[in-house]
Amino acid sequence: MLADPGLRPHGLFETARSLHGLGRLQKAIDHYQLLLKETPGHADAAANLAVLLEKTGQLDNALAWAERTLVLAPRNTTAALTRAQVLRRLGRFEEAATQLEALLEQNLPPINRVIAANQLAQCLD
Repeated sequence: MLADPGLRPHGLFETARSLHGLGRLQKAIDHYQLLLKETPGHADAAANLAVLLEKTGQLDNALAWAERTLVLAPRNTTAALTRAQVLRRLGRFEEAATQLEALLEQNLPPINRVIAANQLAQCLD
């Protein structure tokens, strides 16, 4: 069952985040998809959906949502890292490396810098 319609859109977003935290990935995906039908420009929801789709192996959909997020919010680090991760998993190492190198040129929070650097090292192996 999806969240009470009276909770939309903020409630759907928070419910989806909670479901993700609880490991109920498909339910979280369902909530993000419903939210994005109602609020297509919600970049954080789109980025989080991309993350979940990547985690569940839906790589083509994850890539599409990461790229859509980057159109909505070009500096969305979550989407950029997810896009790079998906490209790497698809064997598109050069594209992933380019994305990661561009990210590393930005002023990233330390944890994101570590993630990007580790992903880049994996692309170059």
